[in-house]
Amino acid sequence: MGNTDRFDKRGRTIHRNIPEWVFGEPTLFSQGNGTADWARAERTSVLPTDQKSTTGWLAKLYGGNQTSWDDAGSLFIPVNEMPLTKLSSAQWTYWMANTELFGCQIQIWVHDPNDNTKRGDIIQTGSAGLLSKSAGWNGHILNKDTGVQFFYYAENEGTPGLTEGSGNLYSLAQFQADVVFSTWTIYRISLNNGFYNAGHFGDMYVADVKINGEVIQLKPTVEEQLEMMRDDQAKALKTIPTWTFGAPTLLAGNNGKANWERGETSQATHQKGGTGWIANLYGGVQSGWDDFASLLIPVNELPIPDFNSAQWSYWLTNGESVGVNISIWVHDPANTEKRADITQSNNIGGVNPIDKAQYWNTHVLSTDIAQFAFYGEGESGNTVCTTEGTAYSWEQYQADPMFSAWTIYRIQIDWGYFNSGTLEDAKVAEVILNGESIVLKPDSMKRKKTVKATKTLLATEKVAGDVFSEAVSATGTAWSWNFGGTGYITKAIITHDAAVTPRVRLHLWDFILTDTEAEMDDSDPFNGPVAAGLDYYLGYIDFPSMHYSGSGDAISIVTPSTVGNLPLEFNDHILYGVTEALDTFTPAATACNIYLTVDMED
Repeated sequence: MGNTDRFDKRGRTIHRNIPEWVFGEPTLFSQGNGTADWARAERTSVLPTDQKSTTGWLAKLYGGNQTSWDDAGSLFIPVNEMPLTKLSSAQWTYWMANTELFGCQIQIWVHDPNDNTKRGDIIQTGSAGLLSKSAGWNGHILNKDTGVQFFYYAENEGTPGLTEGSGNLYSLAQFQADVVFSTWTIYRISLNNGFYNAGHFGDMYVADVKINGEVIQLKPTVEEQLEMMRDDQAKALKTIPTWTFGAPTLLAGNNGKANWERGETSQATHQKGGTGWIANLYGGVQSGWDDFASLLIPVNELPIPDFNSAQWSYWLTNGESVGVNISIWVHDPANTEKRADITQSNNIGGVNPIDKAQYWNTHVLSTDIAQFAFYGEGESGNTVCTTEGTAYSWEQYQADPMFSAWTIYRIQIDWGYFNSGTLEDAKVAEVILNGESIVLKPDSMKRKKTVKATKTLLATEKVAGDVFSEAVSATGTAWSWNFGGTGYITKAIITHDAAVTPRVRLHLWDFILTDTEAEMDDSDPFNGPVAAGLDYYLGYIDFPSMHYSGSGDAISIVTPSTVGNLPLEFNDHILYGVTEALDTFTPAATACNIYLTVDMED
């Protein structure tokens, strides 16, 4: 009996005592940027996928970004050694979210039934113009006799009469008549979304498939359905979220300070980051390698070999001698007494230097540059990164026998840890670790901030009720403080480099002042608050008599526990003020500073 006698008209195998099947239960497959999932049919105006499916299930195939011919989502249909010559018909229906470059392609996987090391895949091209590719429903009926639309790649195929490669297209009938392929059998048929090298292939829902007249039932296997149920139950029961990078916090030591603040348009610090919050790090006077301010990011036991990328952006008040650097805190997960901090040099140059220019800077970490030194406790077996204080590349730590087995528990973005100079404010606006953007914001949304305003006064006598400012004759200006948020003034300090002891009243508005709203010229009588500025007038802070000890600055302080009208609420980011003398005094032609400390919640 010849081969043809063992198949019925649909190509199904006829054997005694062996269950008959040609097409098995379909499964899903994805690779590269593609994904493949089972999806329930839906009836919405956006996704009417209930219209075609026979089972209520669809194969959701997502191609993703197409980079190198290997990004795809696929539906696999097992085939029970059906001769290629017996494949007579196929049709499939699919819904696409968008119009795409290609439609849903069929791929026929074949081999020599007597030696399956001889195999190949016969692939329908997407560029022949035969496949529908519009947004919405599409269908395709395969015509095996017309349309050169298939090419192949194979191994050990011998000498077929057809030429391998995507540039050589044939009809399916030509493969079925070929001297080699006509003797081979089909072991799998797949429907694909992807396998290209450019563009992006979105969601495709395959709803029904019919091969040789037989409907392929699209649905997950029993095992897959049970697994989906377990996943749903696990999601419902899970109370502890899976995380890699936790919510950041701030830490400072010695002369350093750290606080959260809102980005400001005046400094363009609002331009970066996803939340509008920035970590303001003030390094201060650098005296003994221990003055610092840091942004701390908890890490959930990430293995050192799995941390491969980082970048961060920061705004510097001035050009500095060092930049903002990263430090990575690691330990032995089996014994956390064994730990180390691996710190990047904050002054590296070369091909990827730490930027330290005034205003915006960004650093993208290079893992192959020797820039990390470690200091640790209890380490042993580190045969690559052997010496504390010596610079190694991050890749060397990843290759070290000891460090490669350790995990990361914290990552810091540091400002300071130097031994000379003064490091002014560095404002960290965004951090991206392993491609994940770290959400920068305070835990409670509450924060304190102190802002200083300064004027050089005129050394002329003021009497009670006079304005004191930096200029006369319609050229005096208001004091101003930019808090980047709203809240309450809870502390005020005034200092002046002179031997004076007056009482002072500070009037405040949340509006840019002109002479219409208030007198601002030095030595003129204060005339406010006037009607034109009342809508913006917040009130005043009364400073008690300034104290002068015989050297240094005269000073006066107001808090909620003293007289002076604090706390004082404000509802705008920027405040403007005018100072009124309550006693006769003659200032020096030196700096006068007013520090306002605020509590903000926004």
